[in-house]
Amino acid sequence: AEPPPLLFLAFDGLPAADKLTAKVREFSAALAADPTTQACALSEQEAAGGLTRLLALLPATTQGSGTPLALTPELVALLAKMLGWPAAQLFPALDVARLLALHAQGAAALTPLTTPGAPLAQAIQVAAGGTAAAALQLALRVACNAFKHTPLQTWVTVARGDMLDAFSASAAHPNKAVRLSWATLLYNFSVLSRQQATAVEDEAGLQVLSALVELLGSCPTEDSDSLFRGLQAATILVGGNAVLAAVAKDLGMQDVLRRVHEAPESRTPEGRRVLEAAVQLTAVLK
Repeated sequence: AEPPPLLFLAFDGLPAADKLTAKVREFSAALAADPTTQACALSEQEAAGGLTRLLALLPATTQGSGTPLALTPELVALLAKMLGWPAAQLFPALDVARLLALHAQGAAALTPLTTPGAPLAQAIQVAAGGTAAAALQLALRVACNAFKHTPLQTWVTVARGDMLDAFSASAAHPNKAVRLSWATLLYNFSVLSRQQATAVEDEAGLQVLSALVELLGSCPTEDSDSLFRGLQAATILVGGNAVLAAVAKDLGMQDVLRRVHEAPESRTPEGRRVLEAAVQLTAVLK
């Protein structure tokens, strides 16, 4: 089997613009009806003109950074306002941020929103600490897509420890999309550790490794996508690093691999792909 690629993975699927628009307007109306959240609601002008212009930018984010974005300060301010919504209404803004992060211009516009206490950093914390699976999944995917361009990659590198702590419960989350998003974030952090290979990275690598062992140990064996991605991430992280390989064994990675081998799913076509990834990881642990 091919070794896992040392490339950052991203989530670039486009949401249906009409559904996203309807959801934002529905949430804004609910916020407007409650005196405690009235100030967060969009004005009529924002809900009509600004929102339409903001969502119209999204298709260009998946076409490469050569396509310019008409991302005005007014539209960034509109997104920042939506990022301040409660966890249950937060996912549309995070979906917009997820796609903007894929474009160089979008990433540059988001960067000031990532400083501690700023709207995007705050929204990630709210989503990570809340019970809304949609917001949690998209917060994880914003972080995954942040690896694509330098300004946001710097943010996730600096915030790595806090993010790994904040999202740690995602390993055993009942929602498969949340688990796959968490596995992908750990994959990207594993690639980053391999690329940077310093003493600081060794410390960060231990934290990522611990999170991977937890994910692989608690992920249902029928969730082949999350298991496959987690196994590939672990192979990248410990490959060529004898210290991390030894720690992986101490943390019980062998038990995790045994669980994969013994799962009934290992005999299905999807399960065989997971089994091959487990064999690759076993080889780098020796």
